[in-house]
Amino acid sequence: MLTILALLASITFANAQGYHWVNPHYDHNGNFYNGHYQTNPNGNPFDNWSTRGNYNPFTGTPGYRDPYNSYNGYGGNRPYNPYYGFHH
Repeated sequence: MLTILALLASITFANAQGYHWVNPHYDHNGNFYNGHYQTNPNGNPFDNWSTRGNYNPFTGTPGYRDPYNSYNGYGGNRPYNPYYGFHH
């Protein structure tokens, strides 16, 4: 019981922090990714660590992605509207 409460507390803390841990994994193309922290999804590319003007607080790496063109997940250019999210 105590373990379950500790797990729930850590999940709640991580969500309150705005980021979470991603376990090491292989993608569908067989590429391996080390475990890393990632911002919680919220549909807003402007607060992601990989967006230009931001940086990853764990690695110090500056953001490089254009928030208007590189966040649809499919490699296309779907513009983002901060009030409504991505245009379909």
